[in-house]
Amino acid sequence: MRSDVSLLQNDVVRVCYFGTYTMEEGYPRNRVIIEGLRRNGVEVTECHEDFWKDTSEKLEGVKAGYIKTTLRLPRVYLSLIKKFMKIGPYDAMIVGYAGHIDIFPAKFLNILRHRPIIFDAFLSLYDTAVIDRKIVQAGSLKAKLLRMIDTWSCRMADAVMLDTQAHINYFVREFKLPSEKFHAVPVGSALTGSYSNKTSAGTGGKSIKEKDQLEVLYFGSYIPLHGVDVIIRAAKILQDEKDIIFTMIGKGQLLPEMKRLASDIGLKNINFIERFVEEAELVRYIQKSDICLGIFGQTDKALRVIPCKVYNCLDIGKPLITARNEATEGVLSHKDNAILCRPGDADDLAKAILILKNDAVLRDKIARNGREYFVNNFSSEAIGKKVLEILQRGNLT
Repeated sequence: MRSDVSLLQNDVVRVCYFGTYTMEEGYPRNRVIIEGLRRNGVEVTECHEDFWKDTSEKLEGVKAGYIKTTLRLPRVYLSLIKKFMKIGPYDAMIVGYAGHIDIFPAKFLNILRHRPIIFDAFLSLYDTAVIDRKIVQAGSLKAKLLRMIDTWSCRMADAVMLDTQAHINYFVREFKLPSEKFHAVPVGSALTGSYSNKTSAGTGGKSIKEKDQLEVLYFGSYIPLHGVDVIIRAAKILQDEKDIIFTMIGKGQLLPEMKRLASDIGLKNINFIERFVEEAELVRYIQKSDICLGIFGQTDKALRVIPCKVYNCLDIGKPLITARNEATEGVLSHKDNAILCRPGDADDLAKAILILKNDAVLRDKIARNGREYFVNNFSSEAIGKKVLEILQRGNLT
């Protein structure tokens, strides 16, 4: 961000939020930032065109090839350009997630405006497709192209947002980028403002004995970093605990494999709901659960992210168990606002579930502290304030 630009001089900060960014349910990143900025008095003008439904669709496009994608791009960007030409003055441009390609036309359109560009990278396309999900072969032309896109999309921006400091460390190391360009902005949750404003943290008013069963809830996509196999093996360890039931909501890359694993080890205490549910329904599932689960994978990416599901559970005010990793360090506190266990360790997860099952006071404490911590640090207003602080700094390069 140029040192001669000071947004602090303006009574109202005006932002052009640009790109083919997703606004779909389950991907709240852009909604949280836009709402958060507006809650902090920022005037946000959206210059948006639908292209990708979400990151999964983008990665499927990468896997399938570039010809169809390339043919669609001119029409999409022509429409974006037309919308941009109608936008009045702005103090800064934010290229929304996932805008790794959008940053290039954004840079061109912004030349005459001379305004700073902030790119919400959020994730690495190379890391996600090649290293984590392994849908693109390492060393291939596609892999090299993805690495180049990651590198140059960040170089083109004046400032770059990622979700955790651990993720920033990865980008700086992997793509040889200056650390001062990056800023950690948490994912947050879109559930409270729309659906759960009347909910309160705690166990839902019923003890486990009154409910007969303790429900342990997992929701999300079946991708390697989530460590769903760890959850299934923990369920096997706890199968003699007749009052514990696991509910698994979602679908994705590893769902067939995980269902086979559950069948092979003879699980009877697990219920697969093989679909993504809308946010309003997800809130109801979280509310009626007793314990919510985060991620437990051991991939490199799993060790440096805090996914949306973690913030969702804190948002609704439910006891959370997730893996201890580089990203949670200094963010989540064991037995204060979450229970942290070793990644990839089904025994440790099973023990954590039993600890919460047998200690109603601890369950309630973690739920309430987690909710309070969320409001203060991860609500849309708190996240919008973080982004506004980035916009107002005039010493970024």
